[in-house]
Amino acid sequence: MTLTATGEKFYELAVQYESLINQMHNVCKSNCDTIRVSAINSVGAYFLPKVYNCFMEEYPNYNLEIQDMELNAVMKSILDHNTDIGFTSGKTTDDRLIQTPIFIEKMVLIAGNRLNYNKNSVSVDDLKENKEIYIEWSHSYGIWHRRNFKNDYPQITISIMTQLKQFMTQGDCWAIVPISVATKIFDDSTIRILDTDF
Repeated sequence: MTLTATGEKFYELAVQYESLINQMHNVCKSNCDTIRVSAINSVGAYFLPKVYNCFMEEYPNYNLEIQDMELNAVMKSILDHNTDIGFTSGKTTDDRLIQTPIFIEKMVLIAGNRLNYNKNSVSVDDLKENKEIYIEWSHSYGIWHRRNFKNDYPQITISIMTQLKQFMTQGDCWAIVPISVATKIFDDSTIRILDTDF
């Protein structure tokens, strides 16, 4: 069998998805009837709902306790034995935690329709920094952002994904987001996904 480049990417994601389901199965083998899951808001809001539904269909006798938390709170909750499995976008140096990458996503630029970007590809210089909705997706993203944008303190910084959609529908804002987030809020005709040169 031969895969195209797109097929190879899809296969990698399928393997990662299967790994996630297997990890949740392993948690269930501990003879518990409740699984406590903590996740950062972006992962919990846009990626995990399908995983939860799949899990509950296969294991209807289990209960899920789901919490949204900031990155450090997820890690602390695991260490305090208040969370069985956590999902974050960052890494920790704490040796007491086992970390397994589940998936990697492409980051894309989204913009409201009132922002006039008519070029084929938007550059960093084209973006008005006072119109950015900033989300600290990960520590490495923060470093990349500070290296590419002059404004160390964006005008609007959020961590709750419902806020992103509210600000974006105003029409004159932009944000850099994972593709899964972009496609979930892209159903609103006031938001566009744009090509970039960065």
